[in-house]
Amino acid sequence: MRFYTVSPLIARVTSQQVDVGGYRLPKGTWLWMAPGALSRDAASFPDPGAFRPERFDPACEEQRRRHPCAHIPFGVGPRACVGQRFALQEVKLAMVHLYRRFVFRRSPRMDTPPELEFGIVLSFRRGVRLVAVERQRRRSSSTDA
Repeated sequence: MRFYTVSPLIARVTSQQVDVGGYRLPKGTWLWMAPGALSRDAASFPDPGAFRPERFDPACEEQRRRHPCAHIPFGVGPRACVGQRFALQEVKLAMVHLYRRFVFRRSPRMDTPPELEFGIVLSFRRGVRLVAVERQRRRSSSTDA
């Protein structure tokens, strides 16, 4: 989710005059933010191109130092995605079921880097290509009596 955010852009309109980063924005100004750009900032994510899931471990020093809004794939605040908890739970359950049965490898037929399609949500133009290899089932150590 850090590399490929669900929503490539978040838009808001200022409800009052506000100063942001040395700029004065009048009421009614449209602000556009790219969450994917935030999560590729080297100040928050050293070596931002590397896939290192341990960055998000609560015990990781990098995680403790990082600003809580450095990675916001579902937005933040009162207008954050209402389905965030459901989506994360759904992903976890699906992954558990799939990884219990299969080992996944990137298909050599997948674009490198993948070609992206921008819309309301970010998607892969030609999909994600994986090779699924069924895991060997362990036999029970118990014997029939």
